[in-house]
Amino acid sequence: MATAEGRRRKKHGEGSFALRRSNVDDISFQDFGNLWSFRCLFMSDDKTVFNWLRVNGLLPCELICHCGANCTLNRQSSTTDGFTFRCKKGHELGMRKNSFFERSSYNIRDLIVLIKYYIEGHSLHMSAKCANMEYKSTSVHLASYIREVCCEYINTEYEMIRFQGDVELDESLFGRKIKYNREGAWKIAKDHFRRINGTNSNLFEQHLCEIVWRNHVHRAGNIYSSFFDLMKNVYTLDMAPRFTYTKQLFRTWPPPCKAYEARHNITIVQGSDAESDGEETSTVETSEPTGSSLPASYENTE
Repeated sequence: MATAEGRRRKKHGEGSFALRRSNVDDISFQDFGNLWSFRCLFMSDDKTVFNWLRVNGLLPCELICHCGANCTLNRQSSTTDGFTFRCKKGHELGMRKNSFFERSSYNIRDLIVLIKYYIEGHSLHMSAKCANMEYKSTSVHLASYIREVCCEYINTEYEMIRFQGDVELDESLFGRKIKYNREGAWKIAKDHFRRINGTNSNLFEQHLCEIVWRNHVHRAGNIYSSFFDLMKNVYTLDMAPRFTYTKQLFRTWPPPCKAYEARHNITIVQGSDAESDGEETSTVETSEPTGSSLPASYENTE
């Protein structure tokens, strides 16, 4: 028999006021879809929010200093977050050390808001506006990182797959139902790219990985839990983030270059919302593992 909560979810929907969680300790990533629960958590005081992030693996609970000593968390009012890690020798490390939030001076709450709206499928412009961030700088770097997490997911998933036996083809239709069934599978990708003003050829694979990840998560379950669990696999908090995927990721598809563009009369869009003002559109010719595409630091430009 269906539980009382299950019947309420069916009647009111996941985001209804009736299904809110008012106790911060009861809130998990799965509850981010309920705006009332989300607001209840991040409208709490800094100590409560930071403790929740530590318990859920997004901020470090303890750190080892470069001198080898254990660090303890101390209040430091002169810092952005109001807390720092300090060892017995007086060395200080930021509260965000080795986390996703380390390289940003924005409030952690604003960063979480941008992530939430972006993975929900809103445009980057809308996500940046909701988080009160600069659209063409900080939000672009954050979105690029989110897509890199998707690249890491795709690389890990396909590394685990080993195809054996015969492949049997049938006439099943995969993709969106459209007129005459033309480009049904590509329709999903076109819907994604329609929301942006163009794609830097360097970042095209990132967008494809994001599309595949969203398709997998749509079948698997909660998008918030899936993304933050994936983030925690990369940001383990005990060291710098681990990226193992290589460029080019899809080795059967070479990225377009200027010569290819000239031969086939293809226009590669530059200056799009998928790249910052200082980036150039060029091919990636390395097969070495790549780290995060975020710059060494990016500051609050507002």
